[in-house]
Amino acid sequence: FGSNLTAADYVPVELRWVGGSVADTSEANGWSRGATYRRDQGYAYAGLGWIPFTAWDMSDPANPRQLDVSFVEDSANGNANHLWDMGWDGTAFAANGGREYTFIHNTTYSPGTFYDNANWAPVTNVLYAIWPKNRGSHTYLEGAFTMEIVPNFVNLPGDEFTFTAPKANSSKDLEKQDVEKINVFPNPYYGTHSRETTRAQHYVTFNHLPEKATIRIFDLSGVLVKTIKHEASSGQFDKWNLLNDNGYPVASGVYVIYVDMPDLGKTKILKLAIVQETQILKVY
Repeated sequence: FGSNLTAADYVPVELRWVGGSVADTSEANGWSRGATYRRDQGYAYAGLGWIPFTAWDMSDPANPRQLDVSFVEDSANGNANHLWDMGWDGTAFAANGGREYTFIHNTTYSPGTFYDNANWAPVTNVLYAIWPKNRGSHTYLEGAFTMEIVPNFVNLPGDEFTFTAPKANSSKDLEKQDVEKINVFPNPYYGTHSRETTRAQHYVTFNHLPEKATIRIFDLSGVLVKTIKHEASSGQFDKWNLLNDNGYPVASGVYVIYVDMPDLGKTKILKLAIVQETQILKVY
């Protein structure tokens, strides 16, 4: 079975099931008439049958719309009663609920108008399909109840979506405001951190950097130990591998970081504490 609907066609549905007995079979007593398909005859259309509930489109709860329903009848034993009853024989249900599938359609209730062999209901405008099974010793039409079905709007192959994204705002004023968010992490740096994948590649990360910036790192004596040229291709982030300009690991200590952003006419000063692991330098 299947459906020719798209996600936009699915609606919340309320099923109002009847109680009582087969003797009450009528639309006035809450039953629906719907297209019937004989499973023992290759699911051929067999006219209209009776279904013990009404289905309602609840998109507008103040004005619910009654929907068409249909079902498959299991008549392998020759007992075609044109009644959705899960093979109930008066004492028990057929195995697996008689495989009497029930379909709720996205067409306004008008039995005999839409569905037949040419417009085969099990694949036409099907919102939901139900295959109930008996539970314990409960009997057929034991009591009236209401069932609510809420769609989760699963995307289907025929669905198409369009959207408009807001225009990016790259004003210099906003970029200048973002300067206040520039930071370096982790700070303090204790020998290593969880994002490092090898003990041979230590680093700290700068964030919220503008498109262009020059990062100068000084020790407390004022000696420039590293210069980093940040470009837009790195995004808002850039890294320092904790090496000086000569490629050697810097010593543990506190470092002053001066971030120069000439395009914005702004600067930012940060402090970074580093506690290095014991270094074993290669000596030849």
